[in-house]
Amino acid sequence: MEGPTPVSALIHAATMVNAGVYLICRMVPFLEKAPAVLPVIAAVGLVTALYASLSALGQRDIKRVLAYSTVSQIGYMFVALGCGASWAASMFLRPTASSRGCSFSRPGRDPRPSTAAGPSRGSGVS
Repeated sequence: MEGPTPVSALIHAATMVNAGVYLICRMVPFLEKAPAVLPVIAAVGLVTALYASLSALGQRDIKRVLAYSTVSQIGYMFVALGCGASWAASMFLRPTASSRGCSFSRPGRDPRPSTAAGPSRGSGVS
């Protein structure tokens, strides 16, 4: 399976995926005027984080694990936003975006064949 180009990985991981968190961070002053909305945001973020992290446990493809892990991290950011800690979500957004950009550009670029069971016997890879 081919990996994404570095540019598409950067666009996907650092821009598209995190745009929703950034938008909600910017809307926090408006959301604080409607106090019933913040617990809903926290609950949706918690369900998303739990579901994505549990789904990642059952995957064998590294790209899928990274994708579910990214969704889980975004769920944690929404939990922070729903709890009123927009500064925490904003500070967590920056390193997550940069590390996901690097993580998504690596899978699929390994010239060695891989299997679900790991390297085969005698392949020289330990």
